[in-house]
Amino acid sequence: MPPEPTPSSPPASPLETAVLAHTGIYAIGATWAFGGNAGFVRPYLGAWGTLGILLTIWGLFSSDGSDRRPRLLRSLWPVLAFNALTLVACFKVGFRPIHSGTELIYLPRQVPFWMPSSALPKLAIDGLWLFDGIYFSAFNLSFAIKTRARLRRLLVIMLVNTLVLAVFGTVQKLVHADGLYFGRVHSPQPYFFASFIYDNHWGAYIILVTGVCLGLMWHYADRADERGFFHSPAFGAAVGLLFLFITVPLSGARTCSALLAGFLTVALIRWLYRQQRRQTEAGVNGGVGRWAPLFVMISVLLGAAATWYVAEETITQRAAKTVVQVQEFKQLHGLGSRSVLYRATWKMASDRLMFGWGMGSFPTVFQMYNNEEINRQDLLPHFYHDAHSDWLQAMAEHGLIGAALLGCCALVPLLRMGAAAWSNRLSRYCFAGCTVVLLYAWMEFPFGNYAVALTWYLLFFAAARYGILTPQRIRIAHDRAEPDAAGA
Repeated sequence: MPPEPTPSSPPASPLETAVLAHTGIYAIGATWAFGGNAGFVRPYLGAWGTLGILLTIWGLFSSDGSDRRPRLLRSLWPVLAFNALTLVACFKVGFRPIHSGTELIYLPRQVPFWMPSSALPKLAIDGLWLFDGIYFSAFNLSFAIKTRARLRRLLVIMLVNTLVLAVFGTVQKLVHADGLYFGRVHSPQPYFFASFIYDNHWGAYIILVTGVCLGLMWHYADRADERGFFHSPAFGAAVGLLFLFITVPLSGARTCSALLAGFLTVALIRWLYRQQRRQTEAGVNGGVGRWAPLFVMISVLLGAAATWYVAEETITQRAAKTVVQVQEFKQLHGLGSRSVLYRATWKMASDRLMFGWGMGSFPTVFQMYNNEEINRQDLLPHFYHDAHSDWLQAMAEHGLIGAALLGCCALVPLLRMGAAAWSNRLSRYCFAGCTVVLLYAWMEFPFGNYAVALTWYLLFFAAARYGILTPQRIRIAHDRAEPDAAGA
């Protein structure tokens, strides 16, 4: 598609400037602050997220906010209802603390199953505060930003920040640092990467940013001038894509490596199909389309060789562990401790199926349901802070009603925006990354990481807004180029 003429953009309003600055600083700060998973940084991130709530209020009551206020409130009703339910539950405390010597023990109280309650109201309020900061900060992108160019700028900043993190993490890994920030900060988990404490959280974050990278690459490839693909920003995005992929197996994230490989494979197949289609419609036998399969094959081989060269030690270690785990699964005829955890979590959820045990209650309540055998080596019980399934944990903490409201926080605004929200290729790739992470949340807890949750919502609302701002003529051109792209 030939490049479209770029009309002069209107100057950014104070609200638009504030939202872009706020979200950009928020996205960068959360990633470098241990992914937001260090306890001492949470209050600072929460305070910064509170500014996002104030920006939403500014947007609702600004001089031109009266026209959009009803529409925004209709999109915000799920998150407002979720807040109301969580706060109402705090008035019925489900656990009472007692002191046993120097230890503090929480004992359950009798609460009717149909009544909302909270095991630990303080944790529920803290969790709700952090969630609201993330959600409203991201939601501001869906109405405050007026041009696609400014949204692209934000996405480019997020991508560049991730590449810097990737370089930092790779060097840190290659020098065998024994902790975060080259050993200056102890990591409670051995498979850390860059500033992220847990390798699977890094993997989920890279999947999200990969969607951004793919979208930007195709955007700039479509607008490459006579210099061609290799002299445009698209080629830089392609190189960045390769580097992002290498860091996931280097970090030790096995499932995320497989998911990311599948994501990129689907994207490459779609690109090959698109090139062949263009070549056929143009009626020519030469050019890029003819050499596209060879180009892809060489790229894949180079990528595999580079990944093995950089991450051979980690890949070998994790592969050996995978073989051992598979043998254990065969002996146990199941998923071992993970299946025990999932069944116990579902039992916890089913006991209070309507409203759950309250936000942030899982570590405390699950101790009553944890029926995993004591470790024979150290004779200590396993303690789980997370259910290793965000879907199951949401059911356990919020119940059917609360979990449904949580899902509607994303679904309702998207449906209200209509099909235009995913009418652009960049939007589709961002949504694809969000979808992969959402599916991954069935078997892990990516949303337990603050930076992953923030990035997910930022990309979700940025992608939807980008699609809304896409001119109709470009939407039609994209649909003709990829008639089946709506399913991506």
